[in-house]
Amino acid sequence: MLALFRSRFSLVALALLLLSGSRLAADLYTVVELPPLDGGTFTTAAAMNSSGNIVGTSDDGDGNTHAVLWRVNTTTGNVTDTLDLGVLAGGNNSAALAVNATGVVVGNSEVLVMGNITTHAVKWAVDGADMIIATDLGTLDPMNDAASSYARNINSSGIIVGSSTNPNGYEHAFIYNGTMTDLNGLDVNSDGAATGINASGQLAGWGQTILGPRAYRLIGNTTTELPTLSLDTFTHTINANGTMVGESDLTLHHTHGVYWTFSGNTGTIHDIGLLDPTDEQSAALDLNDAGVIVGNDDDVDGFEVGVIFKNGNLTDLNTLIGDSLWTLGTANAIDSHGLIVGDGTNPDGDGRAFLLVTVPIVSPSVKTQPVSTTVVKGKNAIFTVSATGDAPLSYQWFKDNQPIASGGTSATLTLTKVATTAAGKYKVVVSNPGGNVTSSTVTLTVLASATLPKITTQPKAVSTKKNGTATFTVKATGTAPLKYQWQKNSVNLVNGGQISGATTAALKISKVTTANNAKYRVIISNPAGTVTSAAVALKVT
Repeated sequence: MLALFRSRFSLVALALLLLSGSRLAADLYTVVELPPLDGGTFTTAAAMNSSGNIVGTSDDGDGNTHAVLWRVNTTTGNVTDTLDLGVLAGGNNSAALAVNATGVVVGNSEVLVMGNITTHAVKWAVDGADMIIATDLGTLDPMNDAASSYARNINSSGIIVGSSTNPNGYEHAFIYNGTMTDLNGLDVNSDGAATGINASGQLAGWGQTILGPRAYRLIGNTTTELPTLSLDTFTHTINANGTMVGESDLTLHHTHGVYWTFSGNTGTIHDIGLLDPTDEQSAALDLNDAGVIVGNDDDVDGFEVGVIFKNGNLTDLNTLIGDSLWTLGTANAIDSHGLIVGDGTNPDGDGRAFLLVTVPIVSPSVKTQPVSTTVVKGKNAIFTVSATGDAPLSYQWFKDNQPIASGGTSATLTLTKVATTAAGKYKVVVSNPGGNVTSSTVTLTVLASATLPKITTQPKAVSTKKNGTATFTVKATGTAPLKYQWQKNSVNLVNGGQISGATTAALKISKVTTANNAKYRVIISNPAGTVTSAAVALKVT
């Protein structure tokens, strides 16, 4: 069994390296457990395709680990089948590491060769009747009974890549298309592996050099060594657009997940960073064709969490699963739908593979915009916004496009005892995991002084016939702007139906009925304060 889990590229590390990002661009997820085989107690998930096929491993209850294929509904996440892919002749343990668009699975299995147990790359084909056909891909050194090989990836055309012991005793990258061919890598006399291949035949790999392991891209006969953050680099896969993911050592003890983009044969390395600057390392294990990356991040104590890198942001997936009691340890693959598979600990404390299914999120929308206001120096200024959208909604107020740190993160922004320097343009950005929206920009005007409103002509009582029109007017002086609010029996009026001018100096009530009989008054305000008019009657006869 140990042969399946050798070196830095163990069963999990070999096929499950991923990345993605941005909480805010992130989705929320429901966690679906991928069950073990009958009698089994643990599972790992290595890869998936966009048709609902997930591959990985499960113990079988007898102390062995077998390659597994799960079939799931990509909309609901419901697991419809759990298939044991089995082992090659004489072996006890196997691991599934990749699956292509047509459902062909590759990985490795123990096999008995001339009395010796070794590990060979294997391809599993599953027909419509769930008949499983396992093909031993052999090794680069067929004359050596102890030689080993590992199939790490497969493209939609069925071309397989991986690594194998060659006749010189090195582990070399190979490509398999009916025959296993040595790719040699960066140095014939050193180790290496091919880790990914896309539909165009572009290949990702790594190989030892005199400076240490280095990542490379192979197109046809052209091998391009990729830039590094500083020291060692490894690749994990390549998407349809030719973008590659992997990891690179920034220092001797700090490894960061990275991705490479290309202009011709020139590659540019991009660092996905760490969740926290004090964390030990991160890894980019997989990406989809939209460029969303998944992987993991380790803190200084070795605690590992699954991460997603999206729109330039690295996010802990554990923050995107609501009140689930799962701990997501690593995210190993992501498909074109944005579904993610990986390994973690379920609420019962058991090690299980998981599937993350996206939960639709209603992004924020501003329902009531903030409004401009004018205040006197030393008074309080208040801006309020009302927004809809799935919780949690977060708020960030800005003054003149700069975020307000103190008190600027709620739906209401209160500025106390304002100085003239508080005058400016204000807006708020409302966010949730589904996105964000920016309010209208409003103005705060700060006056050095202001005169309280004074009513110079009070409204007068009105008597009119049914279906007539009643008009109340008021005149006032004071520092502008003057604001008006008419009331009926001390309740604010709003425009609509019979009512117009509810917030002006003249209130008009049309097509009156006896139901309009009441006391009417107006409250007039400005930055210096408020004044209330006399209450006068409307009588409809």
